[in-house]
Amino acid sequence: MADNSVIKQYNNILKRHREERRVFDSRKSGPLSGVLEILKVAMYLNELIPKDKKLIILGIGSPDMMADFVGPCTGLLLKRATDAIYVYGTSYSPVDASNINEYFRLLNERHKDDFIIAIDSCTFEETEKGKIVIKNRPLSPGIAIDRDNGLAPMGDISIMGIVGKDYEEMCQEDCFDLQIASMPDFIVRSLLWYLRLFRDEPIMDIDICTDIKQSYKRKLRLQADRR
Repeated sequence: MADNSVIKQYNNILKRHREERRVFDSRKSGPLSGVLEILKVAMYLNELIPKDKKLIILGIGSPDMMADFVGPCTGLLLKRATDAIYVYGTSYSPVDASNINEYFRLLNERHKDDFIIAIDSCTFEETEKGKIVIKNRPLSPGIAIDRDNGLAPMGDISIMGIVGKDYEEMCQEDCFDLQIASMPDFIVRSLLWYLRLFRDEPIMDIDICTDIKQSYKRKLRLQADRR
């Protein structure tokens, strides 16, 4: 009986863990599979986000490093695509280790009753690069470098883009990576579809986001060529 009880508890823990996180694949690029994956994200966000709450996006990271730019690039694209979500943390005004404590206080003061989605990069196996992890719990800043930096968790839910296994090595190389560059566009499209389908928000034509992403990628290439 004791063994059965332990197994039951273990299964319940696994079930809660699965319910708290889901993984989506931004690498699906087919005309049908890509759209279906985005719609899956939009529907999952609809399960997590209360309808009566104002949405706030917190993009965490540095736009100067490819391995850490998922958050600020998502913030930039989203800010240009819609006014329905207030955005902190973009490529031009990043939220990173130098100022994250200030934003923690600001969010607590201004957005106590709002719903905050924290977005950042994270590390995992190299084969998982390009996948998006959505967790039904706050984000711990610094997760991209797999390090406990003592900062308080931020956000009501978190969206993380897997950038590979070795963050430090990627920062040293700092080369353009198409899989990483595609994740902000995928996240933005998913959020925009959520707004369109479940909040009836007037938003910019979604195809325009691709043009914005392409121009940003060209900027990164130019920066890489100058080095």
